Amino acid sequence: MDCKDIGKYITSIQKIKRKKELHALVETRLKELLSKIYPESYPVSEVSGVLGGRNDLILFSFTGRRVVFELFFSPSQVSQDLRLLELSSAEVKIAILLDDRVNPKLSTEYFRKKPEAFPYLWLKWVMCEDDEMLCLQRLRELIDENSVIVQLRPLLAGPAGESIEKLFKKQIKMIKEKIGPETPPKLKNENLTGYRIASLLVIQELQKMGIPSERLRFLYAWLEKAIPYGFEVAACGFEVYLMTNLNGRNAIWSVGDFADDLIMCGEGRTPNIVLCLNPIIDKVNAAFGFEKKEIQYHFFHTYQEFIEKIIPKFKVPPSPSSPPQPAA
Repeated sequence: MDCKDIGKYITSIQKIKRKKELHALVETRLKELLSKIYPESYPVSEVSGVLGGRNDLILFSFTGRRVVFELFFSPSQVSQDLRLLELSSAEVKIAILLDDRVNPKLSTEYFRKKPEAFPYLWLKWVMCEDDEMLCLQRLRELIDENSVIVQLRPLLAGPAGESIEKLFKKQIKMIKEKIGPETPPKLKNENLTGYRIASLLVIQELQKMGIPSERLRFLYAWLEKAIPYGFEVAACGFEVYLMTNLNGRNAIWSVGDFADDLIMCGEGRTPNIVLCLNPIIDKVNAAFGFEKKEIQYHFFHTYQEFIEKIIPKFKVPPSPSSPPQPAA
């Protein structure tokens, strides 16, 4: 849902709510978001999770762990919806609250009835495309039992909380001194080469999957040096894949190399993220005025057979400040 115009967003939500379609729409959107960060878990809506009632949505994990969501959209139903959350035996309980701008009475009633409130997300975070990254990050924080923030909260709230906080402040100060200022360097237009733009687009695609930016910094540094190889492989007409475990094992391969690795080294492999780079490479080439190279499905050949014939004729994308050079 596009929420750039907040007035249109409010009107749209009110209209959907009047048509009694809001619950189904939000449940569908929640399933979509949860599948991005927990693909092996299974979200189910309208579950008979408590005696005599139904929970709006429950995320089931293969470990038996459950996360229950209850949608709070009507002030008159707050007590009933709270009761459903309270009775649930799920390990994590999350409320989705109608935005104040849509109806301020809802959140007021929710916090009055439940001062020690359940964790919650605003509806706008769930529904708006611009807030998707924020929503995915907060879902991870609320659901992931191994999250550092989740582990810290009970420690800080305990009897030794003050001492622990002082210790962590010293550690954080040392970390900041070691890594330097957090202000990201400003990229000048002349520094935005085609390779750098492609690297940034790859990072953008991974962020859409809900991967936090801090986990992608080392991958980005590696990509800036490695992605020219991807352009070479694509210029030969091959499909190009990035494989990474976000823990130091990164590779850019043709489809044949990728298949060889998968077949020969698949056993015992840690999970990897795989991303096809051809759409990104095609987008960058098109922006710099180069002709798109159609994929040739020569699966049983390596690109080395073609590189000497093709690469000398292939011009890498220049920086935006330079006019595109025609292929020889």
